Amino acid sequence: MAVLHRIRHAAHRAAQTVRVFDNPWSVLARTTVGSAPWGAADVRFEVQGMTVVAPARRGAIFPVYEVFAEDTYRMALLTDNLPPRPHVLDIGAHVGSFSVAMAIACPEAEIWAFEASPATAAYLRATVAASRLQDRVHVRAEALAVDRGSVTLNDAGVASPLSSTTKQAVGQPVMVPAVTIGDAFAAAGGTVDLVKIDAEGVEYDLLLRSDPALWTGVSRIVLEYHDVQDRSPEHIVARLGQFGLVAIAREVMEGNPREGLIWFTRETPPGDR
Repeated sequence: MAVLHRIRHAAHRAAQTVRVFDNPWSVLARTTVGSAPWGAADVRFEVQGMTVVAPARRGAIFPVYEVFAEDTYRMALLTDNLPPRPHVLDIGAHVGSFSVAMAIACPEAEIWAFEASPATAAYLRATVAASRLQDRVHVRAEALAVDRGSVTLNDAGVASPLSSTTKQAVGQPVMVPAVTIGDAFAAAGGTVDLVKIDAEGVEYDLLLRSDPALWTGVSRIVLEYHDVQDRSPEHIVARLGQFGLVAIAREVMEGNPREGLIWFTRETPPGDR
């Protein structure tokens, strides 16, 4: 049964690769070799004139498929009625898949991409360079935290989506620079239209302890919430509701109702800049 499941998954992934990426045979060759004992270097995903660079490891490439093959973030919903030149925060940018997808969906968007893992941030920079997005995507190799300074990141491996500054994360501890959510808004010029957060548990501190004034101009938020003791997504829904941001969609992770995605929109969008 397990073998059959693996075969079906491989066939499904191959079909997605052919459908979504402009260089499917190269991607399939790299990812197949990458699962072998001798490994491979990197895999380059070509999509609509852009390139995402990732190590050929299952955990590293899974988020790339989430963004482009499965449309996990519902890009059409997320970008509907944004200003012509939106300012975007990508918190937990990984190797840059969301930033690239946003650059494709909104050709004049300017994006500030935050990635805490130094090794993963190197791939994020490689993606931005390969996609020629240096003028539009600003890479920040920093964690988001309540206080500015430094934090311990439990690094689960190069380009692992599970690296986290939360205590429950498992990984090699490494000290990384940290900035506040206010610092992130300031980096974007003080006005942000869209925020994406995938911060492996830090989202509660970032949102529940932030200055309400930060969120007055934000039109859209998509965030992944995680299983954190004494916290629930309802805390986030209530908090953002105080800022005029309403939950319009939610997807609960299969097998774990305490994790999932929520989309928020402002009831009365701010005027275009």
